[in-house]
Amino acid sequence: GYGFSKGREYKKHVNELDELRHIAMMFASETSYSKLPIADLSIRISRKVKEPYKSWLICLSNALQKEKQEPLMHVWRKEAEHLLDKLSLTEEETEELINLGIQIGNYNIQMQETAFRWYASCLEERRGKLMKEVSEKQRLCNSLGVLAGIFLVILLISPGKKGQIMSVNLIFKIAAVGILVSVLSQVLKHSGREEQAFLTSLAGLILVLFWIVPYIYELFESIQRLFTL
Repeated sequence: GYGFSKGREYKKHVNELDELRHIAMMFASETSYSKLPIADLSIRISRKVKEPYKSWLICLSNALQKEKQEPLMHVWRKEAEHLLDKLSLTEEETEELINLGIQIGNYNIQMQETAFRWYASCLEERRGKLMKEVSEKQRLCNSLGVLAGIFLVILLISPGKKGQIMSVNLIFKIAAVGILVSVLSQVLKHSGREEQAFLTSLAGLILVLFWIVPYIYELFESIQRLFTL
């Protein structure tokens, strides 16, 4: 359902922040300990992480060694963009990763370590805020998913005003709203407007509920008459 799908998306986002923070901390530690250039550190750290971060670090190392005349910040940006295509980071988180390359490209080794630790702390802060939101939003999304399932059952079993199954026209109207809301939600989500996508889904659910309230009322009346027999 919608709620479980949103829950998986939030979990994926948290995991991505965790992985990037872990990589940043490894860069900071290795920079402090070995004093090696970023190209050598990238290939070393790539052995300790999973995909798609592993491929990103390997490509970063290869690009830095191949294009030695190219500024580090330019190579970092190009390779980071390849990684970002596979992640679900927000626009602000994307900019922070890109800007990290600008910082380490202009700093000496000691300052590079500071930059990596600063980036890791930013990710930790973002992760903390996201985790607070995840629990509440996932609970609400799951509730909406359950409600949608209940409404579907009512839609199928509730008698109409003349004792017949709910009109086909209303079923098609509800299906059309569902399709339209799904498309709009996907467009908004891919444009980084997750809050608007959520509100669109909520508005669609409220509209459908408004349509089927009379049928819900009749269903309850039928149940009441059944128990009074």
